Amino acid sequence: LKTAFPKFPDPDGGKKLTFKGILLNICQREFEALPSSMAPAQDDTSNLDMGEVEFMRKKRKDRVLANMKLIGHLFLRDLLSARVIGSVIQELTLVDRADMVPEEHIIECAVELIMSIGHTLESIPAGKQALQ
Repeated sequence: LKTAFPKFPDPDGGKKLTFKGILLNICQREFEALPSSMAPAQDDTSNLDMGEVEFMRKKRKDRVLANMKLIGHLFLRDLLSARVIGSVIQELTLVDRADMVPEEHIIECAVELIMSIGHTLESIPAGKQALQ
């Protein structure tokens, strides 16, 4: 795609957009919007039965886990640096906040990411530093 569509015109008239830039921006927005809870909002569940509520929760969880896989694949394809991956892992595991324990789905996200890229991350010096 990069060679077929090297740059897209910006609808706002700014500098041209690249496929890589658009993909990374969408991935970053998804990561930043990571929900603190997998439970759907009370407004969304008021007239749903338990099966539908569980389906909505599973759908949200699958989406965040898929984003972690995408982040991992972007790293494996050299579209993300080891430093960025280290920041993602630190944010997920709340390294800077020792007084807090991450929610279960956040830990699952970190595990999903490490499972998909751990071997490659450990094999490069920048990756070893990112895991410390």
